[in-house]
Amino acid sequence: MYSATFRWRAITLHYAYSIACEQVGRIFGVSGRTVRRWYKYFKSSGHVIPDKSGSTTLNCCHSMVAT
Repeated sequence: MYSATFRWRAITLHYAYSIACEQVGRIFGVSGRTVRRWYKYFKSSGHVIPDKSGSTTLNCCHSMVAT
């Protein structure tokens, strides 16, 4: 499992800098599909990773999700 910080960095590159998920994946050594899943989860919840209890942690810049 990847850390919340690792996921947040990948999501930031995709969201804030408009870098394609495939490119972000190559930079971080994960698949583009993985980056897309992380981003989809971030957009829907405002969090980057669920914790073990089922709630979520590391709520980063939830206002970025607002449309």
